[in-house]
Amino acid sequence: MIEVFGWLGVFAVGFVLGLLGGGGSILIVPVLVYLFGQSAQQSTGLSLFVVGLSSAIGLVLSKQYKQVDWSSVVAFAIPSSIGAFLARRFLVPLTPDPVLGISKDMFLLIAFALLMLIVGAKMILPTANATESRQEKTTRPLTTTPVGFTVGSLAGYLGAGGGFLIVPALTQILKVSIKVAIPTSLAIIAAQSLVGFAGTLSHSTTDWIFALTLTGLSVVGTLFGSRLKERIAPEKLKPIFGGFVIVVALFMISKEFLFPR
Repeated sequence: MIEVFGWLGVFAVGFVLGLLGGGGSILIVPVLVYLFGQSAQQSTGLSLFVVGLSSAIGLVLSKQYKQVDWSSVVAFAIPSSIGAFLARRFLVPLTPDPVLGISKDMFLLIAFALLMLIVGAKMILPTANATESRQEKTTRPLTTTPVGFTVGSLAGYLGAGGGFLIVPALTQILKVSIKVAIPTSLAIIAAQSLVGFAGTLSHSTTDWIFALTLTGLSVVGTLFGSRLKERIAPEKLKPIFGGFVIVVALFMISKEFLFPR
C-alpha cells in the first residue's frame, strides 16, 4: 500500500511540474525516502536522473525548446553541470559518517528539508514581475561561471533541480525575459541533473527499470499538468503548494530527529 502512495507521489511531482512550471521536483527525495524506503544517498542521486530526464522529455514534448535561449544554456549549464558532477562524484562520498553528531543520511535529509523550507517560502511570498522586453540580454561569464558552479554544486549535492535559483539568475544576471527563462531553466536543469547523476555511477548501483519507470510516470504527470494549465491559474495554486512543501519539510525534520531510521 505504501508503494502505491509512492507511485501516486511520483505522478503528483510531474503533475505539479507541468502545472506550475517548477517546484514539483523538490518532492522527489521525500517520496523516494519515506514511501519507497530508499536511503538519502540513493534518493538524492536517483532524483537527479528522474528530474533531469523528465525535464528534457517534457521540454521536447511541450515544444518549449523553441523558446530556449541556447546561448544562456551554454553560459550557465557548463559550470553548473561541472559543479553537480563534482558534488556527486567527490563531495557526497567524502562527507563523513557521522557528521556533526548525526548520521550521514540524516544530515543529507535535514539539509534537503531546509532547502525545501526556502523553496516553499519563495513560492508563498509574492515576487516582483520581471521585465519582459526592455531588458537587454547580455552574457557575463565572470558572473555566470561562479553562480552556475555554486547552484550546480548545491543541486547536485542535495539532489534538487535548482530551478528556483536558476530562473532568478537568468533574469537578473543574463537579463533574459521571464517567458524565455522558464524553458531555458528546464534545459539547464536537464543537463545539470543528468551530468550530476553521472557522478554517482562510479560509487553506487542503479536499478534502471525502477529509475525509468519513475521517470515515465513523472512525464505522464507533467503532460496532465500542462493540459490543465489553461483551465487553472498556476499563480493561485503556487502559494498553496508552497505551504504543502513547508509542511513536508517540517515533517522530515521532526521525523529525523524524533524517529530516526
